[in-house]
Amino acid sequence: MKNVLLLAGLVAVCLTGCGRPWIVIRQGPAVNPAMPLAVVPVTYDGLMVGRKSEAEYVGGKTDEQRASWEGDKNAFAGQFIASAMQHAAPFNIAGPDAAGGRGLIIAHVTFVEPGNFNGFVNFDTEVRTRVTITDPGQQPLDEIELRCRVGASMYRASVSLRMSDCGAATGRYLDRYLRERAGVR
Repeated sequence: MKNVLLLAGLVAVCLTGCGRPWIVIRQGPAVNPAMPLAVVPVTYDGLMVGRKSEAEYVGGKTDEQRASWEGDKNAFAGQFIASAMQHAAPFNIAGPDAAGGRGLIIAHVTFVEPGNFNGFVNFDTEVRTRVTITDPGQQPLDEIELRCRVGASMYRASVSLRMSDCGAATGRYLDRYLRERAGVR
């Protein structure tokens, strides 16, 4: 009996850790790889940071800490856009400057757990990003939530580095989603 429970636990861990890093909120017609897309700047309206609103989170911080937080968000956004464009083939994904006449990839970060590394008590960084994909007329096709988690360690001690890693990973997750959705490898 003990072996059966152990095996069931291992299967459950593998299934949750090995599954898709997205949740489908809604799907329209499949994204055609020939449709030109542009990834627009990432937004953070209504962001929750841990259990606090972003305003509450930055409210007690110094100017230097606020600037660092903005840098952390910019690290995520920059890496997300670069990764989405880098992993685009066979899709035609351009950056924000080419948004006219293309479908859009609209990324909105809804939740961040910045995490912490101090060598004793470490918390992972987690980012949840809601992505809407539109057609060239800006009619929504798909909406998904992408989730990323990066472990806090001596090799990933800074929040900025973990946020940057999450941005790159979230771009790769978007690529995986688009490929699966369009039926291409």
